[in-house]
Amino acid sequence: MVQAAAETGTNLVSRIRSDAAIYDLPPKRKRFKRGRRAKRGQRLPTPQRMARRQKGWRTVEVTIYGQRVKRRVLSVVCLWYHVSKDRPVKVLIVRDPSGQQTDDYVVCTDPAVDEVQIIERFAARWSIEEVIQQAKQIGGLEKVQGWCPRTVVRQAPMAMIVATLVTAWYVQHGVRARWAQPRGSDWTPHKDHPSYLDMLATLRKALWTDRINGNSTLSGRVHELWKTLQFTLCAAA
Repeated sequence: MVQAAAETGTNLVSRIRSDAAIYDLPPKRKRFKRGRRAKRGQRLPTPQRMARRQKGWRTVEVTIYGQRVKRRVLSVVCLWYHVSKDRPVKVLIVRDPSGQQTDDYVVCTDPAVDEVQIIERFAARWSIEEVIQQAKQIGGLEKVQGWCPRTVVRQAPMAMIVATLVTAWYVQHGVRARWAQPRGSDWTPHKDHPSYLDMLATLRKALWTDRINGNSTLSGRVHELWKTLQFTLCAAA
């Protein structure tokens, strides 16, 4: 992935192991010195050990997870030789001043990228990971029944397309329904936004309501039973 990013003129932001082996940039070659040029400098402390430093930190303001917060950051331009060989990278140690979150160890394949941008891009991955998790757990991304390579390959984009259509429908139509508003529970009393499951259940209820109520006459006890059945179908279908 690092090599592909370099060849396409892009850069990659990702997590780096706290015990990763990183090295200083190779020293400048002395004039008229014989022998092969050094490919890397001395080995540096691991990111975890580097985080114990008291000097070199600076405070930045970043927008992450929808909030404007302050973070302490320590950065170093180095070689992650095992992964990127002789291509310099920028390693960041990101710390929450309040101590509520553990330190994050982040790497960017382009040392010229600003620390604030790296932190915000790293935090933005969360929404992508949520979509992938929803596609796996709910969209059937890992439940392909075919053996044909084309069947397996098109399963992932189809799961993503379905998730996109469900979300788009909810934003355009489903959110207007009173019963579609998120409600807290004993374990999520302050829930104020819908999850993907809420959006999917809202769509299912709209489909079942249109399919049954539009073609049937329900009254009395049957109507009450249908409400219970409809709730079960929306939650488990």
